[in-house]
Amino acid sequence: MDVNFPKMHLKYSNIEWSKYHDAYIIQFKDKKDKIYSCTIGPKNFPISIGQGIVAIQEEYRRY
Repeated sequence: MDVNFPKMHLKYSNIEWSKYHDAYIIQFKDKKDKIYSCTIGPKNFPISIGQGIVAIQEEYRRY
């Protein structure tokens, strides 16, 4: 996150498995404690970022 969104100063906050999304939900906090989240999967080899990343990108454009 530091490489792609350096101005936001996002730090890892939490991760949990979501049966509904069939992926992990990973959360980050910015310097104002606003929480951003996105999915990452697949379960056995989580390398693909999915739902939620577009919202983070849009917010980054406003910085």
